[in-house]
Amino acid sequence: EGPAYVCMNTPTYYAAWGKDATQYHWLFTGGHIADSSLNNKNMQIIWDTVGYHTMHVVADVLNHVCQTDTLSVLVYVNQMPEVDFTHTSPLSPEQEYFEWDVIAFTNLSKYDSLSVWDFGDGFTSQQRDPHHMFQAYGVYNVHLTVASDSGCVDTISKNITIKEGLFIPNIFTPNGDTENDYFVIRNSGMLEYELLIYDRWGVVVFETRNAAVHWDGRTLTGREASTGTYYYVLKARNAVQDFNKTGYLTLLR
Repeated sequence: EGPAYVCMNTPTYYAAWGKDATQYHWLFTGGHIADSSLNNKNMQIIWDTVGYHTMHVVADVLNHVCQTDTLSVLVYVNQMPEVDFTHTSPLSPEQEYFEWDVIAFTNLSKYDSLSVWDFGDGFTSQQRDPHHMFQAYGVYNVHLTVASDSGCVDTISKNITIKEGLFIPNIFTPNGDTENDYFVIRNSGMLEYELLIYDRWGVVVFETRNAAVHWDGRTLTGREASTGTYYYVLKARNAVQDFNKTGYLTLLR
């Protein structure tokens, strides 16, 4: 007794029984015995070659000298999916992420037809290549489970670290090409936040107290700010540290 359709590299149990049988011999190719501690009536096999294989079970019969009985079973071994993934962000090719960074997850798996993601923060996805934003700093264990059309399953997990603190760029290009169109101060864990940006005449062109709001290169009146150098004043803090900073940024169109 045992399945006729199995997944490669997955332990599979088989059991044999017969009237007056005293011992069983298992003969097969395309796999190996996974657990030799089982008695010869039960067998655990790991099949490591895709395709059809014939397994023979030979039983020695009690009180019948040199008498045996043989059963042959055809087994089909299905290809296991090979799971893997990577991740990146347009804001951080070096994989240093902050809260609300849009992280692109890329499924590198082979032989799969279904993907289930668990991002470790209560959110999941069944898209093959999802995008996700983590809403708090910390370490998240991201799981990807994939399945093939034949029902074979494989899984992998990797840690994603969301940094605490902030990163301030010095240039942005609000030209509408969807790349670097905003002056984004990437940050995590801010309890207080205030950003003011001045032009060269000392006029405030942008202000916010929301760490998730970024400058799009327009003034407070909605006019496009001109190419040039601007001055920012940032007052921010988290639970343990102040992040009060000033500096210059360049706007290019």
